[in-house]
Amino acid sequence: MKHTKELQPILMAIFILNHLDEHTNEKVAKLTEYALHEICWANSNMIKLLAYTGERADLLAYVERLLAEDTHYNQFFGGKQK
Repeated sequence: MKHTKELQPILMAIFILNHLDEHTNEKVAKLTEYALHEICWANSNMIKLLAYTGERADLLAYVERLLAEDTHYNQFFGGKQK
């Protein structure tokens, strides 16, 4: 893989964004939780707590900051993706 250090922030963003949606996809939730736990050794319980208790606007800002600071996501899309 080219940028393995980006894996955890991307999975966290997917997990959080999935939980912000009105219709949470349980398969996506389980798959991202598994990947975070098994591949990244992340504490999925802390990420769940953040996703379930945070305010929507704060979580969206957190995801944007996470992707901007820890990945090349914005550069990939030319900084135009929101």
